[in-house]
Amino acid sequence: ILNNNPYLGKNFQHFKRDVKEHGSLLNVLSFYSEKALLAEASQFFGYLLAMILLMLIIGQKIVLPLFILFYLLRWGKYSLRIAVSYALAGWLMLRGFYDRILDL
Repeated sequence: ILNNNPYLGKNFQHFKRDVKEHGSLLNVLSFYSEKALLAEASQFFGYLLAMILLMLIIGQKIVLPLFILFYLLRWGKYSLRIAVSYALAGWLMLRGFYDRILDL
């Protein structure tokens, strides 16, 4: 399989080289998890999961603007004023789209 697929073969060669370089598979995983920002990505997916669960309980029109607000504050490093204005704009778009245009 490795000889027929050049990409898989190269990946395996890089993997072997990395294990030799770092000493063990655990060290390789630790190195690349830090490089891939695994902790930050896990936090982001936690926020997404919380948003989906809250949408089931509270509703989309409230939770999505809150997610916009927290996202811009936490990861975007925007000021509170700008984040609130974007969240309000998102809420207005949701309200306009779902309440006025779709007429559900």
